[in-house]
Amino acid sequence: MLRSVSWFHPRLELKGTEQFNAPLYKVIESATSTRPHHVHEEFLAVNAGESMAKLLEVEEGVPLLLRRHTVFDAGGRPFEFAEVHYVSSRFTLTLDMRRNKD
Repeated sequence: MLRSVSWFHPRLELKGTEQFNAPLYKVIESATSTRPHHVHEEFLAVNAGESMAKLLEVEEGVPLLLRRHTVFDAGGRPFEFAEVHYVSSRFTLTLDMRRNKD
């Protein structure tokens, strides 16, 4: 259905021994005391290249949705960058947006 890859800032000093058997940001906060504050999201339409098509078990050239996101702490410092490729025929994106009260 999807392939997700995350890169974490070295300042988190993740050891590689963390147990990722809980929600990601709970694990990160527990291990590093870093909490997510806000995120920047980008969505792109892309075609599956040869290696991505193999990983997702689809034909090369199939449309995919690529989601890139960067997660920031309360100080505005990025600590995670992720790319997630979704098979568009197996995924629905639904957004609810509200205006903040002034």
